[in-house]
Amino acid sequence: MAEAHNSLGVVELFYEWHWAGAEQALTRAIELNPAYGDAHQRYGILMTARGRFAEAKAALQRAQEADPLSRIIATIAGYPYYYGRDYAGAVRQYRLVIETAPEFSMAHFRLGHALAQLGRFDEALAELELSKKLSNDRDVVAALGRVHAMTGD
Repeated sequence: MAEAHNSLGVVELFYEWHWAGAEQALTRAIELNPAYGDAHQRYGILMTARGRFAEAKAALQRAQEADPLSRIIATIAGYPYYYGRDYAGAVRQYRLVIETAPEFSMAHFRLGHALAQLGRFDEALAELELSKKLSNDRDVVAALGRVHAMTGD
């Protein structure tokens, strides 16, 4: 079952940090069900973590094709840009998500991080404040502290 291999890949990726095992499990999940967006998404995250950004972008594109309405997949599609230090590319991707889902906190959170990396601190703080208002997530509060520190505040 693709779902079982995907679950194993998630454990290997996020909990064991066993990259080879995660890649094997996620690849098998995709072989079993090429239309399984979640497996492509996780594979894209793995490729991002391994610095294989072109492969990550391709996997996340396939994930979006499999599940075009997923706001999470669309947001995660910005990861290879962000972690590949193409912050402007990340900003574009996160703004695409916000255009269709302005209430989606995760996209505002990620956009705030990318804007901060570009030195656009006022915009970053505004996005993070909006994310906090939408979710009140502790990670957003921490990010606000980080950006304020980056400004010297």
